[in-house]
Amino acid sequence: VNSNNNELDNIKEMFKLCNNSLIYPRSYINKDDVSIDEIKEIQSSNMISSPSNNNSSNGSSFVFDGNSYVDIYGNRKDIRPDISNLIDSYVITKNKSIDKFNNLLKLIN
Repeated sequence: VNSNNNELDNIKEMFKLCNNSLIYPRSYINKDDVSIDEIKEIQSSNMISSPSNNNSSNGSSFVFDGNSYVDIYGNRKDIRPDISNLIDSYVITKNKSIDKFNNLLKLIN
């Protein structure tokens, strides 16, 4: 056990010596931090799946016709009606990645 701790300490020291700049922990993001470009990427990566309009009391659903999202009444939207849910999932995934990075940073500091 002692030799493993010593090896880990040596690895930490090597990282510190190799790094000329300080690496700071990343901050978690929230929904407001997601940029327009990221929203476009989220939408385009989920274009195949058919969104459902969960905000509608009548339960109408939307389909993507290649240009826009159309409900059963012919209403068109450029943005997915369920983009809010997709952004929430994106934020959760991104924060898990940030958490992994910060935990790794704790190990080498």
